[in-house]
Amino acid sequence: MLPGHSSIPFADEPALQPIICDIENMQLPDSMARGFEKARSLAKTAMLQRSQDFAASARSYLMACRLQWEAVEAGEPGATLEDLRWYMASYASVRAGELSQIHRDYAHSRPYYLAFFFLVQEDDPLWSRMRGLINPMLSYYWVNAWRELGLNAGNPSLNATTPAEIAVRAATHETPELCSLWYSMSNALAEVNPGLVRRVASQIRLNRGDSPTYAQVADTLEQMLIQ
Repeated sequence: MLPGHSSIPFADEPALQPIICDIENMQLPDSMARGFEKARSLAKTAMLQRSQDFAASARSYLMACRLQWEAVEAGEPGATLEDLRWYMASYASVRAGELSQIHRDYAHSRPYYLAFFFLVQEDDPLWSRMRGLINPMLSYYWVNAWRELGLNAGNPSLNATTPAEIAVRAATHETPELCSLWYSMSNALAEVNPGLVRRVASQIRLNRGDSPTYAQVADTLEQMLIQ
């Protein structure tokens, strides 16, 4: 167990348990320097690695998380909770990518996507820091529903399709299993980040509010927010 586990304010947050469990199980080399400066250095390394090697980037980010957690617990001057949350969100994003894009383990990648979205809320400083990742993460999160079910036909192009368009395609797909999985995944998303679901619903109305089909999908998403 991490020292002083209960003194981190989000230590018991259910959405973050997959990450916290990984941090607890991360064994640091005995020879590794400790402290938030080393955590920052590892995070910079992980940022460079992420475009080439998800697994290496995830490991570097996870070590940064462990070091930063310990530094915050120890009250080390300069060690902030904000940086810890940044490293955790970054780790969640690359771990989700590693599981889904390398290992094709879509079901196990979902908790990491949800942990990322729990941490990155519109009214939080992390939103601006992670802005470039939000739409790609949401697109992958939903498109993975096609992949998990082995559906190739109609699989949206991630480069040319917005999350709002992907949501409509999934919600209105001819395959009931896909519609059901998308609905379940979207409900889980609404629980951890209602603001993001509200943004997507607004985008659907803004783009194609005159279409009854699009309006119905927006209604469906907004209904998830009041359940």
